[in-house]
Amino acid sequence: MNWNTCVLRVIFIGLLLELSGCHRYGPVADAALDALRKVQAKVQVGISEDAYLSVVGDANFAVQQYVNSKPPSAEKGFGDAVEGSLKWYKAAADVWSTELHNVPDDYLACTTGESLCEDYPELVMTDFVTDKREIQYKSAVQRAWALADTQLDKAVTARGK
Repeated sequence: MNWNTCVLRVIFIGLLLELSGCHRYGPVADAALDALRKVQAKVQVGISEDAYLSVVGDANFAVQQYVNSKPPSAEKGFGDAVEGSLKWYKAAADVWSTELHNVPDDYLACTTGESLCEDYPELVMTDFVTDKREIQYKSAVQRAWALADTQLDKAVTARGK
């Protein structure tokens, strides 16, 4: 390959990158992924509610930066997974906060208009004795974290990192 061919290939690749826009949001996408990984790591070793809310807030900021900067042609699988992971980390925060405000109950009854039950039906369980729908706080937080981790794994796979 001669020098001119090399130069033309470099110019062509640069033009493709410029048109794709991927170089513009790559660092922002990496920051969103890193922020979610930080939440995951802190959850794995144990974390207080205040510290959890802080780290989820940081992740929310990073994910929103990514969402606001990505072009329409961005990595759809990655974006959906990052937003999904954040959704479930926020769900865990919502459930945890509700639990602390409803002590000594260990569950939230899903009555009409109960927003947690409507917002996160995946966390609702049916009591087989009473046939009532409820969110059991401890298991719901664990389930939300598991769903967040699943979405984060999808984001890592989609991003190839």
